[in-house]
Amino acid sequence: MADFQRGSEWRRWDLHVHTSSSYEYGYKGTDADQLLANVLMTNEIVAVAITDHFVIDKVRIENLRALAPEIVFFPGVELRTDKGDTNIHVILIFSDELNLDVLVESFNVFKRDKGKETDNDEKVYWDFTSIVEFAKRHDALISVHAGRKSNGVDERITNKLDHSQAVKEEYAKNVHLFEMGQPRDINEYNDKVFPTIGKRPLVICSDNHDPRAYNPPEKLWIKADVTFNGLKQIIFEPTERVCVSPTKPEPKTDYFVIERVEITDNDFQCEPVFFNDKLTCIIGGKSTGKSILLHNLALALDKNQVEEKDITSQTRTKKDLSVTVYWADGKSEKDYPHGERKIVYIPQTYLNKLCDTEAEKTEIDRIIQDVVLSRDFYAKETFERVKISTKNAKQEYSKLVLELIGAHNANNELIEQIRDVGDKNGIITEREKLIKEKEHLTVESTLTVEEISSYDNAVAQIGILTTEISAISAEINALNEIMSIIEPKHLSYKFSDKTKSVIDEARIRIATNADIEWQKEKSDLINTLNANIETKNKDLLSAKSVEEGLRDKIISNKAIADLTERFKTETNKLTKIEALEAELREKEQIISELLNSIICSIEVFEALNKEFADVVNSNTALETKDLEFSVEIPFRQKAFLDKLCELYKNNLSTFKALIRPDDPNFFRHSRPILKEIVLKTLSNDLQLKAGNSPENALRDIFDNWFEIKYKVAMGNDSIEIMSPGKKALVLLKLLIELAESECPILIDQPEDDLDNRSVYDELIDFIRTKKKKRQIIIVTHNANIVVGADAEEVIVANQHGHNAENKYCKFEYRSGSIENNTALYHVDGVPEKGILNQQGIQQHICGILEGGERAFELRKQKYRI
Repeated sequence: MADFQRGSEWRRWDLHVHTSSSYEYGYKGTDADQLLANVLMTNEIVAVAITDHFVIDKVRIENLRALAPEIVFFPGVELRTDKGDTNIHVILIFSDELNLDVLVESFNVFKRDKGKETDNDEKVYWDFTSIVEFAKRHDALISVHAGRKSNGVDERITNKLDHSQAVKEEYAKNVHLFEMGQPRDINEYNDKVFPTIGKRPLVICSDNHDPRAYNPPEKLWIKADVTFNGLKQIIFEPTERVCVSPTKPEPKTDYFVIERVEITDNDFQCEPVFFNDKLTCIIGGKSTGKSILLHNLALALDKNQVEEKDITSQTRTKKDLSVTVYWADGKSEKDYPHGERKIVYIPQTYLNKLCDTEAEKTEIDRIIQDVVLSRDFYAKETFERVKISTKNAKQEYSKLVLELIGAHNANNELIEQIRDVGDKNGIITEREKLIKEKEHLTVESTLTVEEISSYDNAVAQIGILTTEISAISAEINALNEIMSIIEPKHLSYKFSDKTKSVIDEARIRIATNADIEWQKEKSDLINTLNANIETKNKDLLSAKSVEEGLRDKIISNKAIADLTERFKTETNKLTKIEALEAELREKEQIISELLNSIICSIEVFEALNKEFADVVNSNTALETKDLEFSVEIPFRQKAFLDKLCELYKNNLSTFKALIRPDDPNFFRHSRPILKEIVLKTLSNDLQLKAGNSPENALRDIFDNWFEIKYKVAMGNDSIEIMSPGKKALVLLKLLIELAESECPILIDQPEDDLDNRSVYDELIDFIRTKKKKRQIIIVTHNANIVVGADAEEVIVANQHGHNAENKYCKFEYRSGSIENNTALYHVDGVPEKGILNQQGIQQHICGILEGGERAFELRKQKYRI
């Protein structure tokens, strides 16, 4: 018997082929068998049912087996029955392992005793009940013509009569396969017939009657070992293991398929371990090398991922195996040393450990985010744009914080300078006192009150105008240094060279035009300022003229001169204070604007995050069959308050009066509170802990305190309130959905993280669906996963020990399909050594996995077989 190490694979079968033993065969030449063998091999047919009319020809079958030993020939026969019509064609297919002499003799008796009108080949037929009984005695599969196939139950039996429907239902109860005439018959049966009778395998065969004309318009593919037991699996999996298609079904790209692993270690077998491109289950008792195989396979392909997940799952698997992993395209992990070929690896207990993680941003959030961004290009584009905008906003607010602190310090310096000059009210009072003294002296002198007033006004004007002219001149000098008011923007996004070239050209063109416009505007502004200086210079000359005209007269009166000088000094002080106060008002305006901008940062960050959330929440395409995704953007109030407690001396009364960490109503958007925090930080009323500065404190406070919180729901449950088993199932689905990739999935004992109901109700169907598109390799102790998910390949692991001896090594593996039920033998018929070889894969499943026999029984009951 052939040993199919990759288990069940799609291969071409033909379950309805005639030979020249059929009475109406189109070619009876002596080379008919050779021609048939040749054409079957040319078409890469691996299994054939020889279904001659009313005869099982032992010699013919044995001759074909000798001519094409690589093809499995099942003995069969095509019969007619009178149930519902006198010419309904029924086919029986028998095991290739039956003794042909016994089978032929039994059939000949059946033909003689049960056949009717045996004197005419055109009229030979049997009672359907007799056919069914004969088939059951010989464990044969029954096939009937149906659909648009000639002499079939649908062509020959009308649908109009109730009796006819009952006849068809009788066929449905006993028939294993329906042979269709055309592909559209398959669709019609799936849509109209199966909802009533349940699913059955639907096949299209060649029904070939001439080897020279063998050219089936449709190709029949069956996913099974090329054995009779393999063929019988299509009864249990009628839609999963049978396909009529011009090309091989469910193809996978070679670079997404792990073909085999070779282990270089004295404790392990030297023969490669092969993998099916769909579902491979690794089973075995405790410490038999199951997880070792999977773990080291994953480790060789993506070391970083495995080591990172090992930390989470706390895996303690042997890691020092030397393995070489080969992909189906011939490449190995050595060709991709940095894990360029992606896999998804889920170690044992990893899902539960993820569920136990308590943090604001967990690995679960990252997993959901990866799924969301991989499934929606616009969401990913928005996410990247928002991330860049948030980064730029952080930089901008850090800059504003620096400007605010600089403005605050400058403001304090101005206040100190004003204090150094003196008290403004005291200066005003002193000036008024000096004026009164001068007025008193004036009465006794030759100076008039008007002259003294004119002189004092002139002196004051000279001081004011001189200061103003100096300030305007400084503005003109500053304007002359500004050559451009356009500041080039740093591009965070990495544009293509072509796009970047267009942007650069546009930027240069716009900047050049702006600079030209600026030079014009600057020239006009400087002209205006110069005209202002010219006007003030005229006023200054006038004031100086008055001052010079009265200077000698004032000076000649010493007392008045002293008072005048003192008045002049106080006036200069007042002028200086008023100039400083004007500057102080400007600084306070700048501080107010900076403060408002910084406080608005919370709304800015919220709006940026909301932009992404709205994109995700409005996209129904993100939803899968049973998972729904959404995004919330909560303010991380606890973390925000914890940060405040970390920055400030939170035991002081000023802190307690303003910030209330234990108050759930402490409002994050309260502008007055945020403003107070800033002002009291700058004034040191809120005292910082050692090691903190106003700069780092304000930067931390006005950071992005919003969290992108991903939500996933299955049914009516959100992931936060799910049971651990259901949550683990959702995480498993998310990990497998990850990036919508076709890369292989490696899972170690998922049933340890899930409850039995989740395994049976959810996981199995999920795996059955996903294995069509992605290679899945699972270590499991659960028989339902192996049998229920119809694993294409099962790898049985064993560690050498008492009553569990291996052939050569401490750790050995045997692989095959679940339909494999035969021990391995040498060519000479001697049984292979080792416990793995002493029985079939099916027997290992039942012996190793708890509930194995029950799982096979449930599989049969599913289709009422």
